[in-house]
Amino acid sequence: MKVAIVTLQLHTNYGGVLQAFALQRIIENLGNEVEIIQLGEILPEPRGMNALRRILTRSFRKYVLGQRGVEIFRERRINGEFPIVGVEFVRFFREYMNIRHVSSFNEIGSDDYDAFVVGSDQVWRPEYNPNLLHSYLDFTWADAGRHDGSAPAEAADGMSGGWNVRRLAYAVSFGSDVWEYPKALTRRARRLAARFDALSFRELSGVENAGKHLGVSSETVLDPAMLFDADEYVGLIRLRKGQCRGRRKDFSPPLEILEYILDRTADTEALVTRLEGQLAMPARRFLTANPRGRGEISLRVQPSVESWISGICGASYVITDSFHACVFSILFHRPFAVVGNRGRGLSRIEWLLGQLGLESRFVGNGDSLPGQDMGWDDVDARLDRLRSESMDFLKKNLK
Repeated sequence: MKVAIVTLQLHTNYGGVLQAFALQRIIENLGNEVEIIQLGEILPEPRGMNALRRILTRSFRKYVLGQRGVEIFRERRINGEFPIVGVEFVRFFREYMNIRHVSSFNEIGSDDYDAFVVGSDQVWRPEYNPNLLHSYLDFTWADAGRHDGSAPAEAADGMSGGWNVRRLAYAVSFGSDVWEYPKALTRRARRLAARFDALSFRELSGVENAGKHLGVSSETVLDPAMLFDADEYVGLIRLRKGQCRGRRKDFSPPLEILEYILDRTADTEALVTRLEGQLAMPARRFLTANPRGRGEISLRVQPSVESWISGICGASYVITDSFHACVFSILFHRPFAVVGNRGRGLSRIEWLLGQLGLESRFVGNGDSLPGQDMGWDDVDARLDRLRSESMDFLKKNLK
């Protein structure tokens, strides 16, 4: 079959890129031809009345309310800077991923693909996805109305004229336990979700919210990045010899803590300092500058995807608030501690760690920090079972 993956816009987000990379490779390994659909803009700019409304709102905040940090044309700046700050990501996309760039989802034809797979990551979270309804495959319905995907289309109520394709959601996430859809968007999403052939979520709260608010049944599966084991990642990405050897016993990582914190605060700084003292190791920051921030652009150029993987693999201990840093710490058998970050969503991390018996890896400012004893044999046994169940979902629904 020819399969299209519909996911979030890929940018300088290591986990977001690797989940798409893994899902593409897994579906290809099942004997399919795969393309990842991406819009031409990294951060889609508003159009028409939405653009005018946003310009007026931001101008009011900036010049009337005096909010100096407001950028009127933020999306335009970020899109223009991406080829520089994300140069290593652009190379990775070209070398390892089969991406189809479109200026609009209207360019996709009814005969282009046999199946659409939506996922993974927080594709069903309004805050993170300005083209939310495209991730519900609204464009595959003739009566869905050709629109920008950001708001419900009134013409979609009929739901007729659907394309003859399979529609799957793999490991999608709402990103939050709290339901964030307004009523009109909930009604539209409910109609579209009901037309999927199979639905799966990355966490149990997603299954519960989908049943309660969208009226659909679903199941939980692993994030696609976990469908490969560590040694396969090393082979797929061809890390330089000696950089990382998966979980082999002949590899001894340096005595170093890797700090991968997306939202650094005084509390996280204190936790890192405590961990350095507890383990008698220095901590190395992987992220030093926000790629979407402002200031000298050369200081915001991001390291490669390969260096992110090898950084986790080569650390003796990882401290992070990132879901995918947890994922790769588990794959490479690296002890880790998770700093809770409710703004980015905790349910997916809580569900993953609970399934693998690793709940104790969560830490708060006053908590004792978890040590290096991980019980990897039990973790691997649980992971193998979950991986088998997740692969069965894809095999069954991509026939």
